[in-house]
Amino acid sequence: MNLTLPTAPNSDWNAIALQPDPLLEDDGFFDAQALVASPSTAGTFSVVFDWLGVGDPGAQPFAIYDAGFNTVEQGMTLPIPEPSTALLLAVGLLGLGNRMRGRGAP
Repeated sequence: MNLTLPTAPNSDWNAIALQPDPLLEDDGFFDAQALVASPSTAGTFSVVFDWLGVGDPGAQPFAIYDAGFNTVEQGMTLPIPEPSTALLLAVGLLGLGNRMRGRGAP
């Protein structure tokens, strides 16, 4: 997996992504640290990664901690599904079939 360093939604945050290490069997992680006491949550955080596993990665766990490292919130992310290869192939074949039908015999 390759994590892309995200851009923090505003200057109240510092975002970091640590790459996975297959030799240590470490998954890597994304972290966003608030730089002020009451950070703005007006923007969104987005993490992009290349999934090297089999199948879809699915939802990923997350946790939000306060300054005392107490858990404020935890849950699962919402995965964004990508169209499957079979679906893309089917749409392409339908388009090709419609184009061939449109040329029809005179």
